[in-house]
Amino acid sequence: MALPLSMLSRGLDSVFSPRPDPPGARDKAWRVAIGILWLGLALYLAAHHVLWRDEVRALSLALRGETIFDMPAQARGYGHPLFWHVILRAGHDLIGSRVVLPGAAFTIAIAATVTLIWASRLRGMLVALVVFGCFGLYEYVVVARNYGISLLLLFVIAASYCRSRGHGMTLGFLLALLCNTNVHALVLAVALYVFWAGDVILGHGANAPARKTLFWNGVLLAFGAAVSIVSVFPSVEDAPSVSDAGDAVRSLQFLPSFGFGRIFGNFHYDFSVQAIAALLVIGSLGMFAQRPAALLAGIIALSGLQAIFVLVYPGFYRHQALLIAFYITLAWLVAAGHGGRWSAGARAAGWLRRAELGGRALFLVLLAAQLPASARVIANTAGGRPEGEARRVAALIARHRLEQAIIIVEPDFMGETLRYYVDNPLYSLRQMRFADVTGMKLAESSTMTLARILAAARAVQHRHRRDVLILLNAPLSPGGQRSVIERGSFGPLLMTAADQRRFRSETVPLGELRSAIGDEEYGTYLLKPASPGN
Repeated sequence: MALPLSMLSRGLDSVFSPRPDPPGARDKAWRVAIGILWLGLALYLAAHHVLWRDEVRALSLALRGETIFDMPAQARGYGHPLFWHVILRAGHDLIGSRVVLPGAAFTIAIAATVTLIWASRLRGMLVALVVFGCFGLYEYVVVARNYGISLLLLFVIAASYCRSRGHGMTLGFLLALLCNTNVHALVLAVALYVFWAGDVILGHGANAPARKTLFWNGVLLAFGAAVSIVSVFPSVEDAPSVSDAGDAVRSLQFLPSFGFGRIFGNFHYDFSVQAIAALLVIGSLGMFAQRPAALLAGIIALSGLQAIFVLVYPGFYRHQALLIAFYITLAWLVAAGHGGRWSAGARAAGWLRRAELGGRALFLVLLAAQLPASARVIANTAGGRPEGEARRVAALIARHRLEQAIIIVEPDFMGETLRYYVDNPLYSLRQMRFADVTGMKLAESSTMTLARILAAARAVQHRHRRDVLILLNAPLSPGGQRSVIERGSFGPLLMTAADQRRFRSETVPLGELRSAIGDEEYGTYLLKPASPGN
């Protein structure tokens, strides 16, 4: 028994030990191979990716205002800091194309991956598990959202820290930027600052120059955090974002790390999966058992993210995987010799060593558990199953020569994606105006009916003398039976038998687009010309 444990210990030490500096020829070849394979897979997924509403919403908000300086006031309050919007607006002003959205995201992902592969002291096995995990291959790469910037900045911060050893103001500036990538990253920025302070105190002592550097970088961090908070609050959306779970379920979420059930990907999960996730997420902290600054930073990041998931917004994979990226960043820093060390006796040191080995093993399991989600994405792409049907809607519009038609989508927010693919005006039923973005507001969450949709479509058709294309996310009942589609705080859709008969009589069905793996599916209906009596 001792021999296998000894072999496991040596194996884990080998995986988590720093790579040689400079790297040897074999190590360089291994990293080049990882980079080439990653780039090929990522390009394949990106080429077939269909954008969805949360991706396109950022671009729609970024293009508000006459200039980039007018944009922040009009894009404020939609749940995210404005750093990503600034990047998109600047890029769009430069090239004049919506392709800036996936292009900027992919460029940022390449920079993050190159930084990890070539600047980190991590061994090739850890690097491979990161870049081929779902967040490193797809979620922060192909999906064009602000979370990829967090990944890049985390890696740049680690590289900068190892090079400067905490001197100067660069780190404070990078932490301030990290705060403005998304609200979750604000927690990570604070945790990294705590790591920095702990590393200085434990490693060099809190001398006057170190205290001064920490203070002024802390001011930079506080400024970045303030800008982030001001750009997010007050929210323009007042619909509740946390699910209305019972007290027992809500209390369970407060148990350490029980808010990370989707950390293996956006699969359906139950209590057992959530318990396994909790074990891996908490247990992985053990790899920092001998590095107190890293351990404290990991605890702060884990606790802060869980608080957001329980009290503010439930965590999906894109949010929860930030913790894995943060753990990797800490592992990078620890491999480079940072994080301080405990002053412990022989017995305590033995326990810390065992905790370190256990944490390393569990973290490898956590990283390996990201691969099935990557395999699912690749399989869906190879099988021709898109994330949404927006691209096919654009093809349908071109096929039927409806480029001038006004589009009405029920529910409204399911139409936000279309702005990337078509130039047709989008009419919001609940706002009763043309709009590219639909906020989740309780005042606009009353019951929607097919009669209301038809009335709005007729009014728009009469006022603008243009074709009206209606997209219904929910299918009509095959037999015309009465049905109610619940949508939580956005308000239900009521379809009575009489309304369905009238809707069918006043529209021409153009096709059902329902092969997507996501929820952006549509039944397409062209409103017939008004009869003399209408």
